This record gives sequence, structure tokens and C-alpha cells, in this order.
Amino acid sequence: LGGVLIYNIGLSDEYLTTGDLHRRVSNLSTRVIVWDAVMRAYSDASGLVKLIGWPFGQSPTLIVQSTSWGVVQWFVSVHSMYFGVLVSYGALGLAIYILLIITGVLNTIVQIISSKKIDGSALLSLMLFIVLAIYSYSYEFRDEQALYLALALSGCQAISWSQRNKKGVYRPG
Repeated sequence: LGGVLIYNIGLSDEYLTTGDLHRRVSNLSTRVIVWDAVMRAYSDASGLVKLIGWPFGQSPTLIVQSTSWGVVQWFVSVHSMYFGVLVSYGALGLAIYILLIITGVLNTIVQIISSKKIDGSALLSLMLFIVLAIYSYSYEFRDEQALYLALALSGCQAISWSQRNKKGVYRPG
């Protein structure tokens, strides 16, 4: 079934011959160019900026060079939550972001394993954390999108904890 789904969502012969694959490879190449610009700006920043990010409302000047555009200043998204957090909140913020994802996944796995019954909200929470980790590679949650994601994850965690505290659910310790 998984192979059929993968074939149908994008690896069919039509997909490979229509040029969409080329467009996607080009898209990734553009992202890598932008990420290189982010890392150049980050490496040129002061130690404090590297630690806690650029001041609120400011961002680094990103100069990208591409065969399509030449040398231009990049004003749009950095297309990676990890690089976006690094710019906004520095190495400390990026470490916290990654630790939040890891602890969320581990906490949810412990909830699932220690529960005597299947907890749908814990499974949903685990799925959301995994999707967040993967999605963050080449996309950003910005502005209200990040708020909605945080609310969804918090809601799943709260429902899962409340279901675990009902009678009939094993509570370790």
C-alpha cells in the first residue's frame, strides 16, 4: 500500500517526465543558496547575536547568488524553521526548539507505552511532533501559523494527560 501511495503522489512516470521533478530540484537548490546566505550572515554576526539572535524587528542582510537572478538581496522566507529560529533566537533558541521537539516526542512515546489503552490524542500528538520535525527542514511556521501549531500540540497533550488520569488507565509511580 505504501508503495502505491508513493507512486501515486509523485513518483509516477508522468511525474518524472513532466519537468516537475526538475522544478522541485531547482526549488531545493534555491533553498540551499538561501541557507548558505543565512549561515554567512550568522558567521559574521557578533557573539551575542549568535547566542540569542538578531534584535526584535531586525534580520540579517541575506545576499544570494544564483545563475537565474545574479546577486540579489533575499527578502522572503528562509524556508527552514531551523534556520529561521537560528536567525530569530540564535543558537540558544535553536537548541531549545530542537529540545522541545525531542522531549515532546519522548514524552508522548512514554504516554503511549505506559497507557493500557490506545490514546488517540497521544498518537495525534506524536504524529504532529514528527511532522513538525520533518516539515521544519524546508518550511517555516511564521506568525499566526506557529501559534496555531502550538495550540494544537498543547491541546493534544492536555487531552492525552486528562485521559490518562481517568479510572482504568495505568499511572506509573
